[in-house]
Amino acid sequence: LLHPAPPRPSQVEVVGVSEDLKRIAYDALTTRPNFAYTLKEVQADLKRVFATGWFSSCVPDAEDTRDGV
Repeated sequence: LLHPAPPRPSQVEVVGVSEDLKRIAYDALTTRPNFAYTLKEVQADLKRVFATGWFSSCVPDAEDTRDGV
């Protein structure tokens, strides 16, 4: 069986929060542009962001682009 490759994000952005909160979120994330990630890895990143104690909501969003997702 062939399994599809995990998506490769061309960009990782934190939106809708102050610059200070963006920095906190980015420091918690291991997801980086141009690397492939599984759903389990994205979920682990969400847990790390919530574990900072500064966020009560976090929703990953993916858009298909010519450079990836």
